[in-house]
Amino acid sequence: MVETSPIPAARPGAAASTPTLAQAAGAADDDGTIASDFETFLKLLTTQMRNQDPLKPLESTEFVAQLATFSAVEQQVASNKRLESIEGLLAGGAAGLAAWLGAEVEAPMALSWDGAPVQVRVDPNARAERAYLTVRDAEGVIVNREAVEPDLSELVWTGAGGVSGGKHSFEVEYWAGDEQLEVVQGRVFSTVTEARPGESGARLILAGGVEIAESDVTAVRAAD
Repeated sequence: MVETSPIPAARPGAAASTPTLAQAAGAADDDGTIASDFETFLKLLTTQMRNQDPLKPLESTEFVAQLATFSAVEQQVASNKRLESIEGLLAGGAAGLAAWLGAEVEAPMALSWDGAPVQVRVDPNARAERAYLTVRDAEGVIVNREAVEPDLSELVWTGAGGVSGGKHSFEVEYWAGDEQLEVVQGRVFSTVTEARPGESGARLILAGGVEIAESDVTAVRAAD
Protein backbone atom coordinates (compact mmCIF):
# COMPACT_ATOMS: atom_id res chain seq x y z
CA MET A 1 0.00 0.00 0.00
CA VAL A 2 1.29 3.46 -0.91
CA GLU A 3 2.07 5.67 2.12
CA THR A 4 0.69 9.23 2.19
CA SER A 5 1.95 12.18 4.20
CA PRO A 6 -0.38 13.82 6.74
CA ILE A 7 -2.33 16.71 5.22
CA PRO A 8 -2.79 19.76 7.47
CA ALA A 9 -6.27 21.19 7.94
CA ALA A 10 -7.08 24.04 5.60
CA ARG A 11 -7.34 27.55 7.05
CA PRO A 12 -10.59 29.53 6.48
CA GLY A 13 -10.21 31.52 3.29
CA ALA A 14 -7.38 29.33 1.98
CA ALA A 15 -7.77 26.80 -0.82
CA ALA A 16 -7.38 23.17 0.18
CA SER A 17 -4.09 21.68 -1.02
CA THR A 18 -5.21 18.07 -1.00
CA PRO A 19 -4.44 16.34 -4.34
CA THR A 20 -7.49 15.28 -6.29
CA LEU A 21 -8.47 11.70 -7.03
CA ALA A 22 -8.03 12.37 -10.74
CA GLN A 23 -4.39 13.31 -10.12
CA ALA A 24 -3.86 10.22 -7.99
CA ALA A 25 -5.49 8.02 -10.64
CA GLY A 26 -3.14 9.40 -13.29
CA ALA A 27 -0.14 8.63 -11.15
CA ALA A 28 -1.40 5.13 -10.50
CA ASP A 29 -1.84 4.49 -14.21
CA ASP A 30 1.67 5.73 -14.91
CA ASP A 31 3.19 3.43 -12.30
CA GLY A 32 0.97 0.47 -13.08
CA THR A 33 -0.09 0.20 -9.44
CA ILE A 34 -3.88 0.50 -9.70
CA ALA A 35 -4.59 -2.25 -7.19
CA SER A 36 -2.09 -1.03 -4.59
CA ASP A 37 -3.32 2.58 -4.84
CA PHE A 38 -6.99 1.64 -4.56
CA GLU A 39 -7.06 2.18 -0.80
CA THR A 40 -5.09 5.40 -1.18
CA PHE A 41 -7.80 6.87 -3.42
CA LEU A 42 -10.37 6.27 -0.71
CA LYS A 43 -8.11 7.93 1.87
CA LEU A 44 -7.63 10.93 -0.39
CA LEU A 45 -11.37 11.30 -0.82
CA THR A 46 -12.10 11.24 2.91
CA THR A 47 -9.12 13.52 3.63
CA GLN A 48 -10.42 16.09 1.12
CA MET A 49 -13.82 16.09 2.80
CA ARG A 50 -12.30 16.50 6.27
CA ASN A 51 -9.88 19.26 5.31
CA GLN A 52 -11.82 21.34 2.81
CA ASP A 53 -12.33 25.03 3.56
CA PRO A 54 -15.74 25.26 5.29
CA LEU A 55 -16.24 28.67 3.62
CA LYS A 56 -15.48 27.20 0.20
CA PRO A 57 -16.69 23.60 0.19
CA LEU A 58 -15.84 21.29 -2.67
CA GLU A 59 -17.93 21.96 -5.75
CA SER A 60 -20.57 19.28 -6.29
CA THR A 61 -19.50 18.75 -9.90
CA GLU A 62 -15.89 18.17 -8.86
CA PHE A 63 -16.99 15.83 -6.08
CA VAL A 64 -19.10 13.77 -8.50
CA ALA A 65 -16.20 13.62 -10.96
CA GLN A 66 -13.91 12.29 -8.26
CA LEU A 67 -16.46 9.68 -7.22
CA ALA A 68 -16.68 8.60 -10.86
CA THR A 69 -12.89 8.28 -10.95
CA PHE A 70 -12.98 6.18 -7.79
CA SER A 71 -15.67 3.93 -9.32
CA ALA A 72 -13.60 3.48 -12.48
CA VAL A 73 -10.55 2.46 -10.44
CA GLU A 74 -12.65 0.00 -8.44
CA GLN A 75 -13.92 -1.61 -11.64
CA GLN A 76 -10.39 -1.77 -13.04
CA VAL A 77 -9.18 -3.63 -9.95
CA ALA A 78 -12.02 -6.16 -10.31
CA SER A 79 -11.27 -6.59 -14.02
CA ASN A 80 -7.59 -7.18 -13.29
CA LYS A 81 -8.46 -9.96 -10.85
CA ARG A 82 -10.69 -11.66 -13.40
CA LEU A 83 -8.01 -11.38 -16.08
CA GLU A 84 -5.44 -12.93 -13.74
CA SER A 85 -7.79 -15.86 -13.13
CA ILE A 86 -8.33 -16.36 -16.86
CA GLU A 87 -4.61 -16.07 -17.52
CA GLY A 88 -3.93 -18.79 -14.96
CA LEU A 89 -6.42 -21.13 -16.62
CA LEU A 90 -4.96 -20.49 -20.08
CA ALA A 91 -1.34 -20.80 -18.93
CA GLY A 92 -1.55 -24.15 -17.20
CA GLY A 93 -5.01 -25.29 -18.18
CA ALA A 94 -4.24 -27.23 -21.36
CA ALA A 95 -1.45 -29.30 -19.81
CA GLY A 96 -3.45 -29.83 -16.64
CA LEU A 97 -6.55 -30.98 -18.52
CA ALA A 98 -4.56 -33.34 -20.75
CA ALA A 99 -3.18 -35.11 -17.68
CA TRP A 100 -6.69 -36.33 -16.79
CA LEU A 101 -7.42 -37.97 -20.13
CA GLY A 102 -7.44 -41.78 -20.03
CA ALA A 103 -6.95 -41.94 -16.26
CA GLU A 104 -9.28 -43.88 -13.99
CA VAL A 105 -10.66 -41.71 -11.21
CA GLU A 106 -12.52 -42.68 -8.07
CA ALA A 107 -15.45 -40.59 -6.82
CA PRO A 108 -18.85 -40.96 -5.13
CA MET A 109 -20.80 -41.02 -8.40
CA ALA A 110 -23.07 -42.99 -10.69
CA LEU A 111 -21.37 -45.50 -12.98
CA SER A 112 -22.17 -46.47 -16.55
CA TRP A 113 -22.12 -50.23 -15.96
CA ASP A 114 -20.72 -52.51 -18.66
CA GLY A 115 -21.73 -55.82 -17.06
CA ALA A 116 -18.44 -56.51 -15.24
CA PRO A 117 -18.21 -56.77 -11.42
CA VAL A 118 -17.90 -53.35 -9.78
CA GLN A 119 -15.55 -52.48 -6.93
CA VAL A 120 -17.26 -50.15 -4.45
CA ARG A 121 -15.29 -48.34 -1.75
CA VAL A 122 -16.67 -46.86 1.47
CA ASP A 123 -15.49 -45.67 4.88
CA PRO A 124 -17.09 -48.12 7.36
CA ASN A 125 -19.01 -46.90 10.38
CA ALA A 126 -17.26 -48.19 13.51
CA ARG A 127 -20.57 -48.50 15.39
CA ALA A 128 -22.31 -50.58 12.74
CA GLU A 129 -23.49 -54.11 13.56
CA ARG A 130 -24.71 -54.83 10.05
CA ALA A 131 -24.64 -53.20 6.63
CA TYR A 132 -26.43 -53.39 3.27
CA LEU A 133 -25.18 -52.51 -0.20
CA THR A 134 -27.96 -50.83 -2.20
CA VAL A 135 -27.78 -50.39 -5.97
CA ARG A 136 -30.03 -47.90 -7.81
CA ASP A 137 -30.63 -47.34 -11.49
CA ALA A 138 -30.64 -43.98 -13.32
CA GLU A 139 -34.19 -43.25 -12.09
CA GLY A 140 -33.24 -43.95 -8.47
CA VAL A 141 -35.12 -47.25 -8.32
CA ILE A 142 -33.48 -49.94 -6.16
CA VAL A 143 -32.40 -52.85 -8.37
CA ASN A 144 -30.48 -54.80 -5.73
CA ARG A 145 -29.98 -54.77 -1.95
CA GLU A 146 -27.75 -57.28 -0.22
CA ALA A 147 -26.16 -57.73 3.19
CA VAL A 148 -22.42 -57.06 3.45
CA GLU A 149 -19.87 -57.20 6.23
CA PRO A 150 -20.10 -53.87 8.15
CA ASP A 151 -16.32 -53.50 8.60
CA LEU A 152 -15.34 -53.83 4.93
CA SER A 153 -13.99 -50.78 3.08
CA GLU A 154 -14.04 -52.50 -0.33
CA LEU A 155 -17.15 -54.26 -1.62
CA VAL A 156 -17.90 -56.00 -4.92
CA TRP A 157 -21.21 -55.87 -6.76
CA THR A 158 -21.49 -58.72 -9.24
CA GLY A 159 -24.36 -57.17 -11.20
CA ALA A 160 -27.40 -58.80 -9.58
CA GLY A 161 -30.55 -56.98 -10.70
CA GLY A 162 -28.70 -54.52 -12.91
CA VAL A 163 -29.09 -53.84 -16.62
CA SER A 164 -25.87 -53.62 -18.63
CA GLY A 165 -25.35 -50.23 -20.26
CA GLY A 166 -27.36 -48.28 -17.69
CA LYS A 167 -26.09 -45.90 -15.04
CA HIS A 168 -26.01 -47.27 -11.48
CA SER A 169 -25.24 -45.64 -8.14
CA PHE A 170 -24.21 -47.37 -4.92
CA GLU A 171 -25.03 -46.78 -1.27
CA VAL A 172 -24.18 -48.61 1.93
CA GLU A 173 -26.63 -48.51 4.85
CA TYR A 174 -25.17 -48.94 8.32
CA TRP A 175 -27.33 -50.22 11.18
CA ALA A 176 -26.95 -50.82 14.92
CA GLY A 177 -29.92 -52.79 16.20
CA ASP A 178 -33.04 -51.08 14.87
CA GLU A 179 -31.24 -47.75 14.39
CA GLN A 180 -30.01 -46.70 10.96
CA LEU A 181 -26.71 -44.95 11.67
CA GLU A 182 -26.08 -43.49 8.21
CA VAL A 183 -26.25 -44.05 4.46
CA VAL A 184 -22.92 -43.59 2.67
CA GLN A 185 -22.55 -43.15 -1.08
CA GLY A 186 -20.12 -45.65 -2.52
CA ARG A 187 -17.05 -44.56 -4.49
CA VAL A 188 -16.35 -46.23 -7.82
CA PHE A 189 -13.74 -45.94 -10.58
CA SER A 190 -14.43 -44.75 -14.12
CA THR A 191 -12.27 -43.62 -17.05
CA VAL A 192 -11.94 -39.93 -17.98
CA THR A 193 -12.80 -39.37 -21.66
CA GLU A 194 -12.88 -35.56 -21.64
CA ALA A 195 -11.73 -32.71 -19.36
CA ARG A 196 -13.01 -29.14 -19.45
CA PRO A 197 -11.92 -26.02 -17.50
CA GLY A 198 -14.26 -24.95 -14.71
CA GLU A 199 -14.49 -22.09 -12.22
CA SER A 200 -13.00 -24.17 -9.38
CA GLY A 201 -10.98 -26.78 -11.25
CA ALA A 202 -11.48 -29.19 -14.10
CA ARG A 203 -14.84 -30.72 -15.05
CA LEU A 204 -14.32 -34.41 -15.89
CA ILE A 205 -16.49 -36.30 -18.37
CA LEU A 206 -16.36 -40.04 -17.71
CA ALA A 207 -17.24 -43.11 -19.74
CA GLY A 208 -20.97 -43.17 -20.36
CA GLY A 209 -21.35 -39.39 -20.04
CA VAL A 210 -21.18 -39.05 -16.24
CA GLU A 211 -19.75 -35.63 -15.28
CA ILE A 212 -18.02 -34.76 -12.00
CA ALA A 213 -15.88 -31.95 -10.59
CA GLU A 214 -12.16 -32.36 -10.05
CA SER A 215 -12.76 -31.75 -6.33
CA ASP A 216 -14.95 -34.90 -6.18
CA VAL A 217 -12.05 -37.18 -7.07
CA THR A 218 -10.76 -39.25 -4.15
CA ALA A 219 -8.18 -41.39 -6.01
CA VAL A 220 -6.54 -41.71 -9.43
CA ARG A 221 -5.00 -44.74 -11.08
CA ALA A 222 -3.63 -45.63 -14.50
CA ALA A 223 -6.14 -47.26 -16.81
CA ASP A 224 -5.74 -50.98 -17.46
